[in-house]
Amino acid sequence: LPDSLKVLGESAFFDCGLVTLNETNTIPANLTEIGNNVFGNNPSLKEVILISKNGSVYKNATGLFAGCTGLTSITIGNGITVLPVDAFKNAANSMENSGLSVTFGQDLTTLLANSFDGVKLKEESVLDFSQCKNLSGIASDAFKEATNLTTVILPATTDKLEFGDSA
Repeated sequence: LPDSLKVLGESAFFDCGLVTLNETNTIPANLTEIGNNVFGNNPSLKEVILISKNGSVYKNATGLFAGCTGLTSITIGNGITVLPVDAFKNAANSMENSGLSVTFGQDLTTLLANSFDGVKLKEESVLDFSQCKNLSGIASDAFKEATNLTTVILPATTDKLEFGDSA
């Protein structure tokens, strides 16, 4: 995907056998609009780096990488403020996958519902949000049925945690 890309429409690369996004597996930072399920159901996609000059561009991109069972590494880089509903739902959960490692950038403020629902994390995973100095909320079921999660580290700024069936 070129750096000049501004809009990614709904289901643009859904279930298409996508293996890589570009040389660095980075979604272009100049996106101004992104639809639902853009990269969903691509089991061969292994690594993703999200960066943005428009931090909330992903807010309404439900199911962004849902069903990407081959994912092993996600970096939520600088500029990303909101992770959408079902962003990585059921990612990395294939039998062959040893799990997902997730790194969070300093600008993240909100995880919407079911962001990591059903995700298979690396063994004994620690999700460290301490560098996210403005993290204010994690919505219900954000980590519902996520496996291998042992510890979550939150910054002192987090003032809202919602709980559904599981957190």
